[in-house]
Amino acid sequence: MGNGSLGQNNWHNDIKGRWQQPGDITNIPRLSAAADANVNAQSTRFLTKSDYIGMNNVRLGYTLPSSVTDRLQISNFNIYVSGDNLLFFSKRDGFNPSTSENGGSNTYRYSPLSTFSLGVKLEF
Repeated sequence: MGNGSLGQNNWHNDIKGRWQQPGDITNIPRLSAAADANVNAQSTRFLTKSDYIGMNNVRLGYTLPSSVTDRLQISNFNIYVSGDNLLFFSKRDGFNPSTSENGGSNTYRYSPLSTFSLGVKLEF
């Protein structure tokens, strides 16, 4: 949530809780186009709980019973669907702590893509 790039990048929703007028109590500084000294200096305000749960890989398949494959003169027939990076739940929307070793995140770091595959394994 650095404020040195007003109008150039998107911010996290937390920016809505920034200081805006006298009397506001918040740990998020005002938007000032980097006019405030030390606005992004090391601070406990950047500490955040990074607990998350995700579903990284699932594969569901069905193998025809041998009574069917014997009649079709094949030894094995399996059909499956597979998915990667299907679900991700974190208290911090838009922040994926699994993409960085140091817990940092930036504008140009994207979460892993979700992929789906459908396949058939046929053995004679």
